This record gives sequence, C-alpha cells and structure tokens, in this order.
Amino acid sequence: MNRNDLLRGAGALALLLAASPMRAQEELPDIDISSATRTSVKLQEAPAAVDVAVSDDDKEKGKGTLLTIEQHNSRRLADALTESPSLFFRGSAFGNTTPGSGQGGFSMRGIAGNRSRIMIDGQTLNSGYSNGVNWSSVMMSDVERIEVVPGAFSALWGGDAMGGVVNVISKRPTKRELTGEAGVTAGSPVAYFANVGYRDRFDNGLGIAVALGHIGNHSFIGDFVTKTAAAGAAGTPVVGAIPTTDQNGNPSIIIGDKGRRPWDQQNGNLRLYYDYSADTKLSAGVSYDRYHTYYTHNNDYIAGRGGSFLSGAANNTGVQFSVAPTDFVTLQPSEETSLRGFGRFETKIADGLTLEGDVGYATLTNWYVNFISGKSYYDGGVGQISTSPNTRFNSSMQLHAQLLEYNDIILGGSFEESTLARHNDDTWFWRNPDSRVATSYSANGDSTMTSVYFQDKVSPLKDFQLPYVRAFDLYFGGRYDMWEAHGANFQSPTPYQPTLLGFYRSNSLRQENSFSPKFSAVYEPFEWVTLHGSVGTAFHPPTLSQLYSTAFTTKTGPVGVRTTEADPNLKSEKLFGWEIGANFRLPTRTKIQATYFENDLRDLIYQQVIIQGTANDLNRNVNVGRAYVHGIEATVRQEVTEELALFGVVTRQDPRVTKNDSQIAMVGKVLGDVPSTSFVFGGEWKWREWAASAEVKYTGKIFGNSDTLNQGVANGVFGTYDPYTLVNAKISYKFDENVTFSVAGNNLLNQRYFQYYLQPGLTITSSLSVRY
Repeated sequence: MNRNDLLRGAGALALLLAASPMRAQEELPDIDISSATRTSVKLQEAPAAVDVAVSDDDKEKGKGTLLTIEQHNSRRLADALTESPSLFFRGSAFGNTTPGSGQGGFSMRGIAGNRSRIMIDGQTLNSGYSNGVNWSSVMMSDVERIEVVPGAFSALWGGDAMGGVVNVISKRPTKRELTGEAGVTAGSPVAYFANVGYRDRFDNGLGIAVALGHIGNHSFIGDFVTKTAAAGAAGTPVVGAIPTTDQNGNPSIIIGDKGRRPWDQQNGNLRLYYDYSADTKLSAGVSYDRYHTYYTHNNDYIAGRGGSFLSGAANNTGVQFSVAPTDFVTLQPSEETSLRGFGRFETKIADGLTLEGDVGYATLTNWYVNFISGKSYYDGGVGQISTSPNTRFNSSMQLHAQLLEYNDIILGGSFEESTLARHNDDTWFWRNPDSRVATSYSANGDSTMTSVYFQDKVSPLKDFQLPYVRAFDLYFGGRYDMWEAHGANFQSPTPYQPTLLGFYRSNSLRQENSFSPKFSAVYEPFEWVTLHGSVGTAFHPPTLSQLYSTAFTTKTGPVGVRTTEADPNLKSEKLFGWEIGANFRLPTRTKIQATYFENDLRDLIYQQVIIQGTANDLNRNVNVGRAYVHGIEATVRQEVTEELALFGVVTRQDPRVTKNDSQIAMVGKVLGDVPSTSFVFGGEWKWREWAASAEVKYTGKIFGNSDTLNQGVANGVFGTYDPYTLVNAKISYKFDENVTFSVAGNNLLNQRYFQYYLQPGLTITSSLSVRY
C-alpha cells in the first residue's frame, strides 16, 4: 500500500458524501470532551479525530458513539477500546490474560509501545520506569467515559503524547448510589470477578466515591517448549514430540508446555469532591491496585523407555535435540503494585477567567523471579529476583481566558519527575522472593520535565453571516519542555554468581530542550459536516529503563540469557505529523468519521540485535534513524431503527523504517506491534428490558518488537503473531431498574491463534449487576 492508494480512498469517500443530497436535520446531541484542547469543547467541534467510549448513563442521554463500556465484556481499560480506529492492543491488554505494565503490546496510529500518554482524570498512568501502562489499573465499573485523541499532542501534553492521549473520566457522585457486580467466566480460561461501589453527594457540597474490585483467573496453557529439529539418530530414543515450525518457518518440535499461570488482581479507590461554591471546586483521591501471578507444574510430552525425559540428548524418529530441566521453567511468581494519589482545584476568578491546578504522585513496584542456569531446577535451587521500584510526580497550573468572544486562550506550566531504583538480588530459593542473599546488579535514575505551554483558539468569523460558513475555528499552540536526567548502575560478583564482571558507571547530567508547536483548524460549512486538520511536532525522551537499566531476560532457545544494554546517550525521539479528516451527520441517521494521517519519525529507539542464537544473546537500545507511518481510518454508525444500530470501523496504515545506518537491512521493514489492516463491524440492539450486541473483529499480521527484520512470517505456531478474526457477543436482561443479568461470549468461533503465546479460546461470562 502506498500513499496514492490511501489518498485515492479518502478522496473517493469525500466525493461520494459531497455528492449525496442533503437536507436540514435536527442537531444530534453531542458530548463535551477536554483531552483534545485542555478545555471543554463539543465532540463534533474538536480539532482532531476524537473517539469516545461512554457508559450506559451517557448512552441514555443520547451521547453515545459506538458500543458502550457495559456492552463489552470489559474487565480492563483496553477491553472497552477495541473499536477505536487508532488503537491496537496485543495479548494481555485483555481481561482473560496476564495483567501488568510489562505485558502485551499497544500502538496508536503506528506509534508503538510507551510513546502515548494514558491518564485517568488527567493524571498519568505511565510508569516512571519504562513509561509502560498496567491496563488493569482502572476499575471499569467506575468509568464514565474514555476519550481517545490520536496524533501529535506534545504541544499540550508533553513528551508522553507523541502517539496521542487516552483520558479516562471517572464517574462523579451526583446522588446516593450503591452498585455491585459479580460474575464467572467458563472456557479458556476459567475466571471470576466481583466489584462494589458507593457514590454519594451531600447537601453541604461534599461528594464521595468508593470502589473495590477483585478478579481471579485460573489461566490456561499458552507457553510451549519448542526445540530446533535436526536430522539424526544420536541420543536417547523418545516418543511424543509434536512436529511444528518456529516463527521463521524452520522445522521445529514441541516437547512440552510450561503449565498454567494463574493470577489474581485487586483494585480500590477513594475520591472526594467538594464544591466550595458555584465557582470553586476541589477534588482529591487515592487508588491502589495489585496483581500477583502464580505458576503450575509443567507438562512434558516426550518419554523414553524409563518414562519422562527431562535432561540430555534425545531423538524422536530421526529428529535429534537436547533437553534441559530449565527448558520448562517460567519466571513466576511475579507481582506488580501501584499506589496513586491526586488533588485538583478549579476556580472562577472573573467572568471568562478561570484557574485550575492539579498534583499527583504514584509509587509503583514490580518483581519477578529468575533462575540461574546450571544452579536452578524447576522447583528449587538458587536464583535471583528482579525488582523495579519507581515513582512519578506530576503537577500543573493552567489559566483559561475567554476574550471578546473571539479568543479562547490557555496558558499553563507543569513539572514532572520520575525516579527508578532497580536491583537484582540473589536468592537461595529462586521461586521464593523473600529469600534474598546479595545484590548482583543495581540501577538508579532520575529525570525531570519542566514545561510551559499555550494555546489560542481564534474564531475570526463568529459574527459574520457568510454562506457555507457555520463555524470556523483556528488553534495555535506550542509547548517548551526542559528535560534533565542522570543515573548510575553497577554490577558485582556474588557467592552464587562469582564470574560476574564487576563495574560501576555513573552518568553525568543529561539535558535536552524541545519546542513542540501545533496548528489546527475546524471548519463547518453545513450543519451535517465538519472538517478538521492539524499539523504539529512531538517528541518522546528516552525512559529511565532505556538510559540506565540493563535488562536480563532468560531464554530457552537455546537456554541462556539475552542482555539488552542501556545507553545513557540515547536521544529523544521526534515526530512531525499531520492529519485531515471529516465528520458527517447525515439525515439518514448516519454518522461517518474519516481521517487521513502521516507521521514522520526521527531517532526512533529500537532494540538492535547484536548477537542471537547463542547462550548469551545481546541486544542494544539504539536510535535507529527514521520511520514513516501513513494511513486512513474511518468509522461508520447507522441507526436503523430506534432499537437497532449498526457500526463499522476500519484502519489501514503502512509503518516502515526509512533510514537506519547502523542496520541497513531494517530499511523498508514494518515497525513492531502495528497491524497494517484492522476492522470491526457489528451492531447493537435494545428492546424493552433486553439489550444485545455483536461484533466481528479482524486484526492483520504484525511483527514483534524484537523482530526488526520481519522474519517471523509463519502463522499458527508458537512464537508467531497471527492475523486473527474474533466474534464476540453479549446479551443482557433487566429484571427491573436495579438488577441486570448478562451473558457475554468472546471468541465464539474458538479460533486458535498466537500472539507469540497461544491466546484465549472460547469463553462465556455470566454476570449479575445491581444498582440502588
């Protein structure tokens, strides 16, 4: 796919709609959003292709766009965003697989990984360690709506917003309300969940919201033990190996699996709201979430004359290979926790002049166990635990002034700080995180971002009665960011690892300054169409993990360790992007949104493979040069009757490396975690006490982030990233205004597919919710 193909498609859609006969229609209700401009604006007037997922409460007010949050089987934030055209989630973003900020994959308009800002009520969820997000941190039962704003938004939100912004808006208390939900999932995997919530608004202006939740998941077998197949008859004769291929299509065999990985998760939050007066409002809150992953015993598929075969050279009907006990281990147990607090105020100083500010602090930690090759066995032996405590502090102050009805200006400043204190400790029993003995590796880092920003919304034609001009708004904005970082790391031999090379590296203060301008325009020639366009720059500084924390990953093919070197001299990634789009509201009760976009990236950080296929592989974090992403995305919603609505979402994009002097073979290759094609179509139906929804979702082929040369072309085998089609549905019945029973099915066709690991099969979830 090239740029001309995309432009022809966008042009054809625009011409078709422009040629359609139009007539005046009643204005449709529209939702207020804030993430695209940092001020309240109607959705259809936003200067970007904003997508919104809403709760049933907003749906009943006529504000809905696609399926509501409740109409999905939404256990986590990502579950409710699968129809958003700009987003792609891989693997454990979904509620049926393992949680955690280091799990799964995510991209936004071709910008993969940790380069987008994810917030709840304006407070960032990105970690201070890797800028990753634990998508299970948000309690979905407590969410009012989710605003998805793709594109270069560093001009408003800073270095986290190179790919865009996702902002979760919590339910505010408006009256006394008690809610609860419980359910169970059968299939692959088996799971259960429960949550309760209490919201109240008192006559003295005080409001309170409390929510608690728990999920338990028995997991399923998705991690297999594969070995390279070689012709020969050497070794002990065995039977039971399953022929397959590796991700590159080379002959391979499966000799076992690593068992299930059960997990549980707890969430809780408390928020307080106080309306001091009609002009001054305060809020504050605290939240906590934790997940813990366990392990079960492995299953070996091969056997010799004496029974199970777990060690040594073997052959299976002319195929020879070697087996080690460590082939079957997993890096479990593991755990991740976060504790967050925030405070916010907004006050009206005078007519047309408001001041608002906020502050937030988060402390996060995660740990996982690791074995030491040759000294560990499945259930015991010495090993090590890797722990990565990190913090993130953020604060901002913003002045909003409306001048003479023609100018809407915001001026603001912010300060953010992230810290990291990672360490690897030897343990006398590698499965026990409390058996620490000595520290073998430590990395520390600190980074700050001091910023000032502005935006001016100009409406030059507001009082003019001109043909074909119902509204015309211009946005001028920019942000100046001053980034600093410093850190150190060391490694030392220990009694359990006496051959480690000792070193200590202290890195001097790094400083970078960046100015990110942006210009946008919104034009409404008729009441049924709104056009928008924008152009701007963005940046993303390297994370503390990439700068100072060398990563050690245990690998089983062959058994050994993959080291990913940190680089304290990494440069910030930079982006120049533009988009043009249109929203159509046709008299046939049809809504259409279409956008064409281009992103030109420089100094993109990637893991360059230095050594692979050995017991001591080596990757290195590098700035790879340039990459280019362009694409088109479209959403169509058709209200057939008062009870029935149909929708469709399609995204087509081409993300490729265009320059990499250090690895020429990467030029022309597709960026990782970005599907070239994806689409969703389905419908929703409501009649009296019944409600139902169904969707078909297709996601095209992707390549893993470590597959920089796009060699993983095989499909349907362990280690690959398959294209897949899922059919999901949900039906619910309201016994009365307070009690609802629902049944949801995911992957109803029970498609077997891999996103490196085997993904969940058919699951059926039954739940009962109450609301008083």
